[in-house]
Amino acid sequence: MRNLPLVLTTDDLLLDEILRGAAVAGTDGFASALGPDSAARWTTAPLVLVGDDALDRLSTLGWPRRSQVLVLVSERRSDDARVWRGAVAIGAEHVVVLPDGERWLADRLTDLQEASASPAHLVTVSPGRGGAGASAFAILLARAAHSEAVLLDLDPLGGGLDVRTELRDVAGLRWPDLAAVTGRLSARALRGALPRDGRVAVVSAADDDPAPLSAEACFSVVDAAIRGGGLVVADTPRDMGPASRLAWARSDLVVVVAPDDPPGILACRAMVRAASDSAARVVVVLRRGQRPGLHPDDVAGELGVPVVATWRHDRSLARGDTVDLLRARAYRASTTPVLALLGDAASESRVA
Repeated sequence: MRNLPLVLTTDDLLLDEILRGAAVAGTDGFASALGPDSAARWTTAPLVLVGDDALDRLSTLGWPRRSQVLVLVSERRSDDARVWRGAVAIGAEHVVVLPDGERWLADRLTDLQEASASPAHLVTVSPGRGGAGASAFAILLARAAHSEAVLLDLDPLGGGLDVRTELRDVAGLRWPDLAAVTGRLSARALRGALPRDGRVAVVSAADDDPAPLSAEACFSVVDAAIRGGGLVVADTPRDMGPASRLAWARSDLVVVVAPDDPPGILACRAMVRAASDSAARVVVVLRRGQRPGLHPDDVAGELGVPVVATWRHDRSLARGDTVDLLRARAYRASTTPVLALLGDAASESRVA
Protein backbone atom coordinates (compact mmCIF):
# COMPACT_ATOMS: atom_id res chain seq x y z
CA MET A 1 0.00 0.00 0.00
CA ARG A 2 1.30 3.46 -0.90
CA ASN A 3 2.15 5.76 1.99
CA LEU A 4 -0.45 8.44 1.28
CA PRO A 5 -0.92 11.85 2.91
CA LEU A 6 -3.20 11.63 5.94
CA VAL A 7 -6.33 13.81 5.83
CA LEU A 8 -8.03 14.43 9.20
CA THR A 9 -11.49 15.97 8.89
CA THR A 10 -15.16 15.11 9.26
CA ASP A 11 -16.28 18.15 7.25
CA ASP A 12 -17.51 16.76 3.92
CA LEU A 13 -17.36 20.12 2.15
CA LEU A 14 -13.78 20.73 3.29
CA LEU A 15 -12.84 17.15 2.35
CA ASP A 16 -14.17 17.74 -1.17
CA GLU A 17 -11.98 20.84 -1.52
CA ILE A 18 -8.92 18.95 -0.25
CA LEU A 19 -9.46 16.02 -2.59
CA ARG A 20 -9.92 18.40 -5.51
CA GLY A 21 -6.46 19.82 -4.84
CA ALA A 22 -5.09 16.28 -4.58
CA ALA A 23 -6.66 15.37 -7.93
CA VAL A 24 -4.94 18.34 -9.58
CA ALA A 25 -1.65 16.96 -8.25
CA GLY A 26 -2.50 13.46 -9.46
CA THR A 27 -2.45 11.89 -6.01
CA ASP A 28 -4.83 10.55 -3.35
CA GLY A 29 -5.18 11.03 0.39
CA PHE A 30 -6.09 8.70 3.23
CA ALA A 31 -9.12 10.38 4.80
CA SER A 32 -9.83 9.48 8.40
CA ALA A 33 -11.56 10.60 11.56
CA LEU A 34 -9.43 10.80 14.70
CA GLY A 35 -9.44 7.08 15.47
CA PRO A 36 -6.91 4.26 15.98
CA ASP A 37 -6.13 4.03 12.25
CA SER A 38 -5.20 7.71 12.07
CA ALA A 39 -3.09 7.45 15.25
CA ALA A 40 -0.82 4.90 13.55
CA ARG A 41 -0.61 6.91 10.34
CA TRP A 42 0.10 10.17 12.19
CA THR A 43 3.76 9.21 12.61
CA THR A 44 4.29 7.51 9.23
CA ALA A 45 2.37 9.62 6.68
CA PRO A 46 4.62 11.83 4.53
CA LEU A 47 2.24 14.77 5.02
CA VAL A 48 -0.74 15.42 7.33
CA LEU A 49 -3.62 17.67 6.27
CA VAL A 50 -5.72 18.69 9.28
CA GLY A 51 -9.16 20.21 8.80
CA ASP A 52 -9.93 23.08 11.14
CA ASP A 53 -12.85 21.05 12.53
CA ALA A 54 -10.37 18.50 13.94
CA LEU A 55 -8.04 20.95 15.70
CA ASP A 56 -9.70 21.01 19.15
CA ARG A 57 -9.82 17.25 19.53
CA LEU A 58 -6.37 16.68 18.02
CA SER A 59 -4.77 18.99 20.59
CA THR A 60 -6.11 16.78 23.42
CA LEU A 61 -4.91 13.41 22.14
CA GLY A 62 -1.28 13.75 23.15
CA TRP A 63 0.10 12.58 19.81
CA PRO A 64 3.78 13.46 19.34
CA ARG A 65 4.70 16.58 17.43
CA ARG A 66 5.82 16.03 13.88
CA SER A 67 6.83 18.02 10.82
CA GLN A 68 4.90 18.29 7.55
CA VAL A 69 1.54 19.23 9.10
CA LEU A 70 -0.79 21.64 7.30
CA VAL A 71 -4.07 23.04 8.58
CA LEU A 72 -6.81 23.53 6.00
CA VAL A 73 -9.77 25.83 6.50
CA SER A 74 -12.61 27.02 4.29
CA GLU A 75 -12.67 30.71 3.47
CA ARG A 76 -15.88 31.20 5.43
CA ARG A 77 -14.05 30.28 8.69
CA SER A 78 -10.61 31.69 7.92
CA ASP A 79 -11.07 34.74 10.19
CA ASP A 80 -11.76 32.59 13.27
CA ALA A 81 -8.89 33.16 15.71
CA ARG A 82 -9.41 29.66 17.13
CA VAL A 83 -8.17 28.20 13.82
CA TRP A 84 -4.86 30.03 14.08
CA ARG A 85 -4.43 29.25 17.79
CA GLY A 86 -5.15 25.59 17.10
CA ALA A 87 -2.61 25.51 14.26
CA VAL A 88 0.06 26.87 16.62
CA ALA A 89 -0.92 24.35 19.31
CA ILE A 90 -0.28 21.32 17.07
CA GLY A 91 2.89 22.77 15.50
CA ALA A 92 1.46 23.20 11.99
CA GLU A 93 3.83 24.81 9.51
CA HIS A 94 1.15 26.47 7.37
CA VAL A 95 -2.57 27.31 7.27
CA VAL A 96 -4.11 26.88 3.82
CA VAL A 97 -7.32 28.78 3.11
CA LEU A 98 -9.49 27.02 0.52
CA PRO A 99 -10.42 27.45 -2.26
CA ASP A 100 -7.88 30.29 -2.75
CA GLY A 101 -5.02 28.06 -1.63
CA GLU A 102 -6.01 25.10 -3.82
CA ARG A 103 -3.22 25.74 -6.34
CA TRP A 104 -0.64 26.06 -3.55
CA LEU A 105 -1.87 22.81 -2.00
CA ALA A 106 -1.71 21.02 -5.36
CA ASP A 107 1.89 22.22 -5.84
CA ARG A 108 2.81 20.98 -2.36
CA LEU A 109 1.29 17.56 -3.05
CA THR A 110 3.08 17.44 -6.41
CA ASP A 111 6.39 18.21 -4.69
CA LEU A 112 5.65 15.38 -2.27
CA GLN A 113 5.17 12.92 -5.12
CA GLU A 114 8.35 14.04 -6.85
CA ALA A 115 10.37 13.78 -3.64
CA SER A 116 9.30 10.16 -3.21
CA ALA A 117 10.12 9.21 -6.82
CA SER A 118 13.53 8.01 -7.96
CA PRO A 119 15.31 10.90 -9.71
CA ALA A 120 16.30 10.56 -13.34
CA HIS A 121 19.73 9.69 -14.60
CA LEU A 122 21.20 12.64 -16.47
CA VAL A 123 23.51 11.91 -19.40
CA THR A 124 25.11 14.95 -21.05
CA VAL A 125 26.33 14.55 -24.62
CA SER A 126 28.98 17.06 -25.69
CA PRO A 127 30.82 17.42 -29.02
CA GLY A 128 34.57 16.95 -28.97
CA ARG A 129 34.71 19.22 -31.99
CA GLY A 130 32.20 20.89 -34.28
CA GLY A 131 30.34 18.48 -36.55
CA ALA A 132 31.16 15.43 -34.43
CA GLY A 133 27.52 14.32 -34.42
CA ALA A 134 26.79 14.88 -30.73
CA SER A 135 23.23 16.14 -31.30
CA ALA A 136 22.40 13.12 -33.45
CA PHE A 137 23.81 10.79 -30.80
CA ALA A 138 21.83 12.57 -28.06
CA ILE A 139 18.60 11.98 -30.00
CA LEU A 140 19.57 8.37 -30.62
CA LEU A 141 20.31 7.84 -26.91
CA ALA A 142 17.04 9.40 -25.72
CA ARG A 143 15.02 7.26 -28.11
CA ALA A 144 16.89 4.14 -27.04
CA ALA A 145 15.87 4.58 -23.38
CA HIS A 146 13.73 1.87 -21.81
CA SER A 147 11.66 4.44 -19.90
CA GLU A 148 10.30 7.96 -20.24
CA ALA A 149 12.99 10.37 -21.40
CA VAL A 150 13.51 14.12 -21.63
CA LEU A 151 15.84 15.55 -24.27
CA LEU A 152 17.29 18.95 -23.31
CA ASP A 153 18.60 21.13 -26.12
CA LEU A 154 21.16 23.43 -24.47
CA ASP A 155 22.51 24.90 -27.72
CA PRO A 156 20.52 28.05 -28.59
CA LEU A 157 22.36 28.36 -31.91
CA GLY A 158 21.89 24.74 -32.98
CA GLY A 159 18.68 25.31 -34.93
CA GLY A 160 16.43 23.45 -32.50
CA LEU A 161 16.25 19.71 -31.80
CA ASP A 162 12.50 19.84 -32.46
CA VAL A 163 13.34 20.11 -36.16
CA ARG A 164 15.50 16.97 -36.06
CA THR A 165 12.90 15.05 -34.06
CA GLU A 166 10.06 16.08 -36.39
CA LEU A 167 8.37 18.10 -33.63
CA ARG A 168 8.73 21.57 -35.10
CA ASP A 169 5.00 21.89 -35.79
CA VAL A 170 3.91 20.19 -32.54
CA ALA A 171 2.55 22.51 -29.85
CA GLY A 172 4.47 22.80 -26.60
CA LEU A 173 6.97 24.89 -24.68
CA ARG A 174 10.39 25.79 -26.11
CA TRP A 175 13.27 27.58 -24.42
CA PRO A 176 11.94 31.08 -25.28
CA ASP A 177 8.79 30.19 -23.30
CA LEU A 178 10.93 29.10 -20.33
CA ALA A 179 13.44 31.94 -20.41
CA ALA A 180 11.94 33.75 -17.41
CA VAL A 181 11.56 30.66 -15.22
CA THR A 182 13.31 30.82 -11.84
CA GLY A 183 13.10 28.72 -8.69
CA ARG A 184 11.38 25.36 -8.33
CA LEU A 185 9.44 24.15 -11.38
CA SER A 186 6.99 21.25 -11.19
CA ALA A 187 8.44 18.21 -12.94
CA ARG A 188 4.96 16.95 -13.82
CA ALA A 189 3.86 20.30 -15.22
CA LEU A 190 7.04 20.64 -17.30
CA ARG A 191 6.75 17.24 -18.93
CA GLY A 192 3.08 17.76 -19.62
CA ALA A 193 3.77 21.02 -21.46
CA LEU A 194 6.54 19.81 -23.77
CA PRO A 195 6.26 18.55 -27.35
CA ARG A 196 6.62 14.80 -27.31
CA ASP A 197 7.76 12.09 -29.69
CA GLY A 198 6.48 8.87 -28.19
CA ARG A 199 8.22 8.47 -24.82
CA VAL A 200 10.63 11.36 -25.45
CA ALA A 201 9.71 14.91 -24.38
CA VAL A 202 11.89 17.64 -25.89
CA VAL A 203 12.96 21.03 -24.51
CA SER A 204 14.13 22.58 -27.75
CA ALA A 205 15.76 25.81 -28.75
CA ALA A 206 13.82 27.84 -31.32
CA ASP A 207 15.38 28.29 -34.74
CA ASP A 208 13.62 31.65 -35.18
CA ASP A 209 14.52 33.04 -31.73
CA PRO A 210 18.09 31.99 -30.81
CA ALA A 211 18.23 33.78 -27.45
CA PRO A 212 20.96 32.83 -24.95
CA LEU A 213 19.89 30.57 -22.08
CA SER A 214 20.00 32.13 -18.62
CA ALA A 215 21.69 30.18 -15.83
CA GLU A 216 18.57 30.53 -13.65
CA ALA A 217 16.23 29.08 -16.27
CA CYS A 218 18.66 26.27 -17.08
CA PHE A 219 18.94 25.33 -13.41
CA SER A 220 15.16 25.26 -12.93
CA VAL A 221 14.47 23.22 -16.07
CA VAL A 222 17.32 20.74 -15.55
CA ASP A 223 16.31 20.27 -11.91
CA ALA A 224 12.65 19.67 -12.80
CA ALA A 225 13.60 17.23 -15.55
CA ILE A 226 15.74 15.20 -13.14
CA ARG A 227 13.04 15.13 -10.45
CA GLY A 228 10.63 13.65 -12.99
CA GLY A 229 12.52 10.34 -13.18
CA GLY A 230 13.46 8.15 -16.13
CA LEU A 231 16.31 9.33 -18.35
CA VAL A 232 17.34 12.90 -19.15
CA VAL A 233 19.71 13.52 -22.06
CA ALA A 234 21.26 16.98 -22.39
CA ASP A 235 22.79 18.08 -25.69
CA THR A 236 25.36 20.83 -25.12
CA PRO A 237 27.21 23.06 -27.57
CA ARG A 238 30.99 23.01 -27.86
CA ASP A 239 31.61 25.65 -25.26
CA MET A 240 32.35 25.97 -21.55
CA GLY A 241 29.44 28.29 -20.77
CA PRO A 242 27.17 28.13 -17.72
CA ALA A 243 24.60 25.84 -19.35
CA SER A 244 27.24 23.26 -20.26
CA ARG A 245 28.92 23.42 -16.85
CA LEU A 246 25.58 23.08 -15.06
CA ALA A 247 24.71 19.99 -17.10
CA TRP A 248 28.13 18.43 -16.51
CA ALA A 249 27.91 19.05 -12.75
CA ARG A 250 24.46 17.45 -12.46
CA SER A 251 25.29 14.51 -14.73
CA ASP A 252 25.65 10.88 -13.82
CA LEU A 253 27.64 10.52 -17.04
CA VAL A 254 29.13 12.86 -19.65
CA VAL A 255 29.60 11.44 -23.15
CA VAL A 256 32.03 13.27 -25.40
CA VAL A 257 31.47 12.37 -29.05
CA ALA A 258 34.84 12.33 -30.81
CA PRO A 259 35.88 11.77 -34.43
CA ASP A 260 38.44 9.05 -35.10
CA ASP A 261 41.06 11.22 -36.83
CA PRO A 262 44.17 12.76 -35.20
CA PRO A 263 43.18 16.45 -35.66
CA GLY A 264 39.75 15.70 -34.19
CA ILE A 265 41.22 14.00 -31.13
CA LEU A 266 43.51 16.97 -30.53
CA ALA A 267 40.44 19.22 -30.63
CA CYS A 268 38.69 16.94 -28.11
CA ARG A 269 41.31 17.39 -25.40
CA ALA A 270 39.97 20.72 -24.16
CA MET A 271 36.38 19.43 -24.02
CA VAL A 272 37.35 16.32 -22.08
CA ARG A 273 39.39 18.37 -19.60
CA ALA A 274 36.58 20.90 -19.11
CA ALA A 275 33.94 18.23 -18.59
CA SER A 276 36.20 16.28 -16.23
CA ASP A 277 36.61 19.37 -14.03
CA SER A 278 32.84 19.39 -13.36
CA ALA A 279 31.58 15.83 -13.88
CA ALA A 280 32.18 12.71 -11.84
CA ARG A 281 32.40 10.44 -14.89
CA VAL A 282 33.40 11.18 -18.49
CA VAL A 283 33.56 8.69 -21.36
CA VAL A 284 34.05 8.91 -25.11
CA VAL A 285 31.92 7.56 -27.95
CA LEU A 286 34.04 7.38 -31.09
CA ARG A 287 32.48 8.36 -34.37
CA ARG A 288 33.82 6.42 -37.32
CA GLY A 289 34.48 8.16 -40.63
CA GLN A 290 34.38 6.80 -44.15
CA ARG A 291 37.98 5.60 -43.92
CA PRO A 292 39.63 3.51 -41.20
CA GLY A 293 40.76 5.76 -38.37
CA LEU A 294 42.36 5.59 -34.95
CA HIS A 295 41.93 2.55 -32.74
CA PRO A 296 39.72 3.11 -29.64
CA ASP A 297 42.60 2.14 -27.33
CA ASP A 298 44.79 4.84 -28.86
CA VAL A 299 42.03 7.43 -28.46
CA ALA A 300 41.48 6.43 -24.82
CA GLY A 301 45.20 6.72 -24.15
CA GLU A 302 45.38 10.13 -25.78
CA LEU A 303 42.34 11.57 -23.99
CA GLY A 304 42.74 9.82 -20.65
CA VAL A 305 39.12 8.58 -20.51
CA PRO A 306 37.63 5.28 -21.73
CA VAL A 307 36.08 4.80 -25.15
CA VAL A 308 32.88 2.85 -24.44
CA ALA A 309 31.40 2.57 -27.94
CA THR A 310 31.90 3.39 -31.60
CA TRP A 311 29.32 4.39 -34.16
CA ARG A 312 29.05 5.54 -37.75
CA HIS A 313 27.25 8.75 -38.55
CA ASP A 314 25.23 8.76 -41.77
CA ARG A 315 22.75 10.89 -43.69
CA SER A 316 19.74 9.41 -41.92
CA LEU A 317 21.11 10.57 -38.59
CA ALA A 318 21.84 14.01 -39.98
CA ARG A 319 18.12 14.27 -40.83
CA GLY A 320 17.19 13.09 -37.32
CA ASP A 321 15.87 9.74 -38.56
CA THR A 322 16.82 7.58 -35.58
CA VAL A 323 13.67 5.48 -35.21
CA ASP A 324 14.55 2.97 -37.94
CA LEU A 325 18.25 3.06 -37.11
CA LEU A 326 17.56 1.91 -33.54
CA ARG A 327 16.43 -1.41 -34.99
CA ALA A 328 19.86 -1.87 -36.55
CA ARG A 329 22.37 -3.81 -34.48
CA ALA A 330 25.17 -1.34 -35.23
CA TYR A 331 23.32 1.55 -33.59
CA ARG A 332 22.05 -0.46 -30.64
CA ALA A 333 25.69 -1.39 -30.08
CA SER A 334 26.53 2.31 -29.66
CA THR A 335 23.73 3.19 -27.21
CA THR A 336 23.55 0.00 -25.13
CA PRO A 337 27.03 0.37 -23.53
CA VAL A 338 26.25 3.97 -22.54
CA LEU A 339 22.91 3.09 -20.96
CA ALA A 340 24.49 0.11 -19.20
CA LEU A 341 26.92 2.46 -17.42
CA LEU A 342 24.01 4.10 -15.60
CA GLY A 343 23.65 1.05 -13.40
CA ASP A 344 27.04 1.90 -11.90
CA ALA A 345 26.20 5.61 -11.73
CA ALA A 346 23.16 4.87 -9.60
CA SER A 347 25.38 3.83 -6.73
CA GLU A 348 27.49 7.00 -6.90
CA SER A 349 26.60 10.20 -5.08
CA ARG A 350 24.65 12.65 -7.24
CA VAL A 351 25.93 16.21 -7.39
CA ALA A 352 23.23 18.48 -5.92
